[in-house]
Amino acid sequence: MDEIDEDYTRLGYVREQKNKILLYLIMTSRLMDNPLHGILISRSGGGKSLLVEITEQLCPREDVVSVSDISAMALYYYGEDDLKNRFIVIGEKEGNDKADYPLRELITRRSITKAIPMKDAVSGEIKTVSITVNGPISLAETTTSSNINPENLNRCFVLSIDESEEQTRLIHQFQRKNYTLNGYLQKQELTKILEKHVFAQRLLRPVLVFNPFAEALTFPSSSLKTHRDNEK
Repeated sequence: MDEIDEDYTRLGYVREQKNKILLYLIMTSRLMDNPLHGILISRSGGGKSLLVEITEQLCPREDVVSVSDISAMALYYYGEDDLKNRFIVIGEKEGNDKADYPLRELITRRSITKAIPMKDAVSGEIKTVSITVNGPISLAETTTSSNINPENLNRCFVLSIDESEEQTRLIHQFQRKNYTLNGYLQKQELTKILEKHVFAQRLLRPVLVFNPFAEALTFPSSSLKTHRDNEK
């Protein structure tokens, strides 16, 4: 965990250890039967896009589907297994409001199915054909809005980006360092960091994990949303 945090910093994202580790785990969970999901919230320029972009680079390209805008219908026209065990990144949530429902179904049911009318090439008759796209997926979205569909929100971790003056000062300091000789030399090592994580991700294989302490854990039960929170 410490190495992941340090690598994010060397790649340009200072502090925010919890957010870096959590988003890395969300990305890695794409390979699980029940992946994790996250929504990153901040004002414009807060750094949420950079955090997601770095995480994308740490994931094998064949396992990332990154879009800035997606319609509801577009999700149904991926190949049957094109999204299976993929890390889905959607740039600005305002660009995919209409896709909320199929994304939610991919998260919850781990597949989406749509029935569409199609003309038979031989008989010319109109027949109903089912299109199925399989998950599971792990999902990361960024947004500047706090007005998020609650049905989607309670399925995701919410990552609030540090917008403090101290964080801004550290970012400025890091940016200026890039223009020094030491900064330039350090940037030459970044490819090695990216390759290390990409190759490590490709080596991951599923294993059964049991938690002997699971039944001893407790979790707040004051609201219905904790059904999903406890599972996460």
